[in-house]
Amino acid sequence: MTQYAVGPQVTQVWTGDGPVLLANQDLVNTVTVGDQPNVAIGAQNADAIPPLGSIAYQGGRRLYAIAPAGTLALLAVTGGTSWAPSPTQIALQIQALGVPPAVPGLGSGSQTLQGPGTGPYTMYTFASAGRIWAANISYSMGSSGGTGSNQGYARVRVAGGATLAIVECCVVGAPAQDSNTDSQTFPGLSVPAGTVVQLDVNSATTITGVVQRGSGLVVVSIP
Repeated sequence: MTQYAVGPQVTQVWTGDGPVLLANQDLVNTVTVGDQPNVAIGAQNADAIPPLGSIAYQGGRRLYAIAPAGTLALLAVTGGTSWAPSPTQIALQIQALGVPPAVPGLGSGSQTLQGPGTGPYTMYTFASAGRIWAANISYSMGSSGGTGSNQGYARVRVAGGATLAIVECCVVGAPAQDSNTDSQTFPGLSVPAGTVVQLDVNSATTITGVVQRGSGLVVVSIP
């Protein structure tokens, strides 16, 4: 595991020697990653890693990164397939994006490393009326067989209602890996008593020869 300082000057963040997971630890800034040493912020032929997001890459090409000044170090995990920010990072991001830092009765619910299985999985049940402040989802796929294209998704949702955060992944051939994350903040969405927040991994649908894992976090308050 290595951390690379990133900023307005392009930085090489991977040599191409094997697969790597790049994770953006910054709370508000997006990191742009490409395979050319002249990559520019927002370039169409590059990848944008959102705040507290990550992307897994196969080996074989050098990777370069650029970001706004003051961006936190980019994390490189050799052979990594998935990464999820900590609850503390999520809470700090909420504050950085303007959500009131002092929310009475703040709490959270989560599920980690769940496969499609018998989901969706309950993350939090509101015993009384409350509010939703943030949702985070991470999802990874790993293919051990097959030659086709396999697509899947994971999301944090309100049971029978709105999707709060969602990601998609795709693996082609074998071996192949892909991962993605999504973080969303809300201005205190009001929900009634009995509301259930769930982690849905690909509608509980398995894919032959593919391992799927999803993790979700929701930040709530009562009342």
